[in-house]
Amino acid sequence: KTTNSGAMWALQTAPPGTPNLSSVSCPDATHCYALGWTGSTAELFSTVDGVTWTGPVTISASNTATGVACPNTPTCYATLNSATGHPQVWRGTFDGTSWSWGLNFDLTQDPDGGFLNGKQVNAITCPSTTNCYAVGSEGTILETTDAGTNWRSDNTPSLEDFTGISCPSA
Repeated sequence: KTTNSGAMWALQTAPPGTPNLSSVSCPDATHCYALGWTGSTAELFSTVDGVTWTGPVTISASNTATGVACPNTPTCYATLNSATGHPQVWRGTFDGTSWSWGLNFDLTQDPDGGFLNGKQVNAITCPSTTNCYAVGSEGTILETTDAGTNWRSDNTPSLEDFTGISCPSA
């Protein structure tokens, strides 16, 4: 955690109860969300001070969690890899009391996404509340420009595994 624009960093304790922490997203200076998994259960934790974590909130009970992006405090997207080998994006909204999560993208929803079968999504970024990009194995790229209503996959010529993505603005 830093409170002085990165001049000094303080080690923080990971959220309790998750042995596999995969990603953290902080949509503003006080809210951060950590994504992890226990066994095959994807879970989200939250903090407003970087010290005390609440959760976990279960996103899905049959997926490995890989990335989280929260364009604002009530909305987060999580990249997961299903047990059946389909890359997925889940969207969650927070109403002030509890989270509501739903599947936002699955390979089966993309008529041109057959090339994604067996590939993984590894990271996601949402530079705005409407634009998100996810990347994964063997050059996988997913994009939405309408807050996740529709996703588009790109079959890039790369066989490289993309493990991270960051876009400061749409």
